[in-house]
Amino acid sequence: MKYLKVLALTIILLMAFLFLASRFMVWQTERAYPPQGNFIMAEDTKLHYVRDGSGNPVVMLHGRDGTLHEYTMTIFDRLAGNYDAIAFDRPGYGYSQRVKEEHLTTEGQAYLVNQALQKLGLENPLIIGHSYGGAVALQYLLDYPDQVKGAVLISGVAYIDEVEGGAILNIPNIPLFGPVLTNTLIPIGGRFASGIYEQAFWPAESR
Repeated sequence: MKYLKVLALTIILLMAFLFLASRFMVWQTERAYPPQGNFIMAEDTKLHYVRDGSGNPVVMLHGRDGTLHEYTMTIFDRLAGNYDAIAFDRPGYGYSQRVKEEHLTTEGQAYLVNQALQKLGLENPLIIGHSYGGAVALQYLLDYPDQVKGAVLISGVAYIDEVEGGAILNIPNIPLFGPVLTNTLIPIGGRFASGIYEQAFWPAESR
């Protein structure tokens, strides 16, 4: 019994340390990359976005596990030179608020983006979607065909086939166990994971 108490105390202290370490890493990241733009409420979800330029609206949606920096660090400024450019942190990513379960679907995310665009007064935008953002863009075309000019997909997800390693990617969604992992082991493990950028950018070299 004594050894079990020692083991339990050790596990509790270890998890507390990992939690504090992950919070410190989040603080470091937020300090290095503070919000760049503005916030808008889409129904009951606060979305972070950047907007610049004028002309026909172009809306950019990033991929899974990304942020609007996918665009601000690449094509955003060039688009803003000719269009009304707007890039969102998709719900639950970057500085956008985490959504309710019913809004985790492509339908739910397309709905929230549509709500935000209506509040911003953007009509008939061209939507650019990268990776999973492409799936949300396609859903937007299906649900709001009269409110969109078209879509451009960049390596967009278009099918419902389970991706390799999909079960592992769903671990954070497991009740109780998932939140514990996402606030302890996953942030620290991601910092030291090897080869993830090579896999993400294969076959091109990561720079």
